[in-house]
Amino acid sequence: MVYEHAAGGGYCDRKLTPSLFSEGYAMLNASVQDFQRVESKVYTTLDYRIANFTPPLNVEVVTILRPPQRVVEVFDRVCKEIDQIMIIAPESADTLYNLTKIAERNHLIVLGSSSEAVKVLSNKWNVKKIAENLGLNIPQIEKISFNTSIGEIKEILDNLGYPTVLRNLDSVGGEGVLLVDSNSDLNSAVNLLKSSTIHPEFIAHKYIKGIPVSVSLLSNGVTATPISLNAQAVSFNPQSGLLDYIGGYTPLKYKISRQVKKAALKLVENMSGVRGYIGVDFVIDESDQPFILEVNPRLTTSYIGIRRVVDVNLMDAIRKAVVEGSLPENINLKGYAFFSKVRIKVTEMLTVTKMQQLAQISGVITPPFPTGLDYSEAVIVAEGNTLKEAQAAFQYMKRNLQSLGEVGFEEIS
Repeated sequence: MVYEHAAGGGYCDRKLTPSLFSEGYAMLNASVQDFQRVESKVYTTLDYRIANFTPPLNVEVVTILRPPQRVVEVFDRVCKEIDQIMIIAPESADTLYNLTKIAERNHLIVLGSSSEAVKVLSNKWNVKKIAENLGLNIPQIEKISFNTSIGEIKEILDNLGYPTVLRNLDSVGGEGVLLVDSNSDLNSAVNLLKSSTIHPEFIAHKYIKGIPVSVSLLSNGVTATPISLNAQAVSFNPQSGLLDYIGGYTPLKYKISRQVKKAALKLVENMSGVRGYIGVDFVIDESDQPFILEVNPRLTTSYIGIRRVVDVNLMDAIRKAVVEGSLPENINLKGYAFFSKVRIKVTEMLTVTKMQQLAQISGVITPPFPTGLDYSEAVIVAEGNTLKEAQAAFQYMKRNLQSLGEVGFEEIS
């Protein structure tokens, strides 16, 4: 079974967040496609609001989640019908941890890290301490209680230096991450962070100007192997201070690629219970020093690009790493993949026919599903022999999406 929390109904009782939803469906779609090539029967779940619009997924059983169903109860029931599961869910609010615990309680083979490992890595402060003990580079980080006065918080940030990144301990992607300067409304920023976490504290570190990257790895729980170094694209909203992950490309060929992969490998191999696919986020500063930001003990969005350029079926490789303890001897990458979210303004009601047309456009791995808002987000993946070719192919696919949907959509710049 492949369970993806955002598209799979984990938020069926609240408004859809286009950013998380589009990334989630992209990972679900890609994972299902890859599993279908090696598994005889694949299960999944879907949010009821997209069930009628969903392009065909190659699965035998689809469970539709709708309110007032409780996600954990449905998840627990489905777990009793399967033997293996890939869980793609955010670490925030202990979501990934709780779902992994349910799967373990049902004696499933979890194609990912143990619940204990997820619990540890979901807290950014724990990652900081592990990296420090291994002598790896991390930003200067301060842990701050939400009960700390704004005056004291300002003092801490003044000492760190501006601009400063404020981040929840369990932040995921751009959610729960803010960039502030000396003129920012700290009270609003802290309240915004507090509203999206279960933790009584958050962390702060000085913004590091440089190249945001990630390393994707496979681990059998003892040893690991790097798959690729990936470039990340992050947008910044100067009004709200919010940072948002929008895509990237893979592979990133950079002069310290080997050094960054080596740091990620050292970190992952010194973490207990880490298995399957793992993503380690870095920023490479202007002096070419890599700084570790976080570890994602689960599938990440970069997967949708990586799978297009590797010479192995990564889902099969993940399964073999966890079940058999074996890792590929060599993982070769050919060409480049460029992937990004594309925000679309909705100007008319979508029909099932229109959605199917949009989903059939080459490279559209997530069509712009209706979200109940005045905009939606699609995800496009393009390939090329060179990065320039991949970027050109992406722009071509983006124009195709716009032209087919021009009556109903208008891109937001």
